[in-house]
Amino acid sequence: MDRFEQGAPDPQAAEVVDDCLGCGGEIYRGQEVVKYGDGLCCNFRCLGTAMNAEKTTAGE
Repeated sequence: MDRFEQGAPDPQAAEVVDDCLGCGGEIYRGQEVVKYGDGLCCNFRCLGTAMNAEKTTAGE
């Protein structure tokens, strides 16, 4: 059997394990995420949102 015969895994068959704390999007089993406390964020931008972080200029 050729290793490419099966094709790529179906993304719709991926198991949802949690929701992102920042954007509320679905997080799937095996997805690389950022952990914040007991929750998960899909990326560092969403982590900032979950932490209520604000961008500012130092010294102002």
